[in-house]
Formats: sequence, structure tokens, C-alpha cells
Amino acid sequence: MRTIVCGVDEAGLGPLLGPLVMGWTALLVNQPGDCPWEQLPDLVSRDPKMDKQRLIVGDSKQVFSRNPRGRARLETTALVADALVRPGQDPAGSAGEFLAGPLGPEPAVFERHPWYASAPERLPLWSDRGRIQLRTAALERGLAERGWKLLDAGVRCVPAGELNECLARTATKAEASWTYTLAILRRMFAVAQTDQLHVHVDRLGGRMRYGSILAQGLPEATVSVLEESKARSRYQLAPRRSNAPGSMEVCFLEKGDRHHFVTALASCLAKYARELSMEGFNRHFAERQAGLAPTAGYTTDGRRWLSEAEDTLRREGVDRGCLVRRK
Repeated sequence: MRTIVCGVDEAGLGPLLGPLVMGWTALLVNQPGDCPWEQLPDLVSRDPKMDKQRLIVGDSKQVFSRNPRGRARLETTALVADALVRPGQDPAGSAGEFLAGPLGPEPAVFERHPWYASAPERLPLWSDRGRIQLRTAALERGLAERGWKLLDAGVRCVPAGELNECLARTATKAEASWTYTLAILRRMFAVAQTDQLHVHVDRLGGRMRYGSILAQGLPEATVSVLEESKARSRYQLAPRRSNAPGSMEVCFLEKGDRHHFVTALASCLAKYARELSMEGFNRHFAERQAGLAPTAGYTTDGRRWLSEAEDTLRREGVDRGCLVRRK
């Protein structure tokens, strides 16, 4: 039975404008403690200053900075991960392809948010294609030499209109985030039917107990509590069918992207997807209002942007429910 370590993280839960994005990764290793940061130090690093020599995988807030070097650093990491899970195929060539992950959303959701059509048509946008190819080949060799492989990596983009509908059914942003986290865990648990999985999820708000919502969301599994503390919450999930192989351990941890390579890589994927989304958002509205300064969508600047774009939004008949977050 193989060991697979998985990471799940989000980007964009707090902003006023733009999507929430969930990212995930699944890395085949020899044992749960195997770590690329420790065992592939010549190939990957958490230190952004090492970006000319290494692939930078870490907390996306540190990997990314709003300047050319920071954008290129984040994009390189995300597109290397994307290329590694498409062996023999071309990596995502456009933002639309990158954002349309296997877990959705449906095309009709994007159509309700017309600014996604303005997302970059060709990737990479900020980094060098040759450097991405070299980093991909080097990391693929490094992983293979140890019998490791990146099996899965992707994003679930949740445009504002879809998120608002989810928020209308839930009480908090954390509960809304759980809706999409659960879909990823279900995808992971399907893999667990043949493998031993260890899944690391960045903790959702201040929640410490997840047993009941895991049991409710994955009724095909039995859920056992391994630990519930301020530091982390761990659970063992096993198939209810007694002869079914495989199980999955899920750990919820604060600042998981600082502790686990797979969670950090998921964080970078999610952040890159959000940046691509906001690039399309700003392009769309800049074409309709000359001189409109771009926004990253966070609350203070998002309010500035809404004020400056008010006449354009009214003229274009923009659906506010697809533009501005409810919470």
C-alpha cells in the first residue's frame, strides 16, 4: 500500500471582490514524514530570495509579492505543479483552462461573471517559459529518484456569485469554505480506497472539532478522533465496508502552509488562481472605463474601486450579486 500526503489551502476568503479559491495537492512518497523541503534542498526552498536557484514553495503570502519578481515566482511554482500532473501533455495554456478544474465550477457560473472571459489567454503571464520547463524537469527527476510523484494538484475557483449563494445557506465564511474543502476531501477519500492517505488542511477559522462535520459529509466512512487540541485536530477515516482497503488521516492545523510542503504548494496554486482571476477582472473593467485603477479586491481598496467604477457598473448593468461579497 502506498503513502500519499495531501495538502488543502485557500486564498481569498476575506476580500470584498473576486473569488474564493481552494487549492489541493497529492504527493506519493515512501512514508508520511518524507518532505521535499528536507530531502530535495537543491531543488525547492521556502526562501523567496532563492528563486533564481530553486523552486519556491511556501506560504503564498511570502512567495508572492505585488511586483514583477514576486508574480513570476508564484507563477513558476504554480505552473511547475500543473505541468507535473500532466505527464506527456501540455500544461494549462490559458487562465481559463487553469481555473476550470475537475471540481468545477460549471461553465454557466463563469458566464454569469463576464470578466472571467478577459482572463489571460496565454500562460505564462509573468514568468519565463524556459525556466518553468527547466524547473519542472529537475523536480520531476528529483521526485522520481526517490520513488515520489505528484499525483494530483488543482484549484476550485468559487466566483463571487456562487460564493454568495453558498453564504446565503451558511452562517459563516468558514462554513462556506468547508463546503468546498469537503468536495476536495471526498476526491481524496476516493483515492484512499487503495492507498494510505495523510491529508493536511489549513484550519478553518477558530474551529477545533471536525468529527461531526466529517461524519456528516463523508457518510461512507467511519470517523475516529485521534486528537483535538489548540495546536491541531486529527481524525482517522476508514471505509465502512469491512473488506475495503485504505484509510485516510485528516489533520487540521493552523498555518499548515508553514509546516507541510503539500499544504504550501496548495496555497501557491490557490493564490495564483486568484491573481489570474483578478487580472481578468481588472482587464475587463479597464476596457470599459479609461483610467480606472486596478484592485486586488481587499476591503478598503475594493470599496475605493466600487466608488470609482459606480457609473460604469450602472451603465453595464452589472449584477452586484456576482460582483460584491455578501460577507
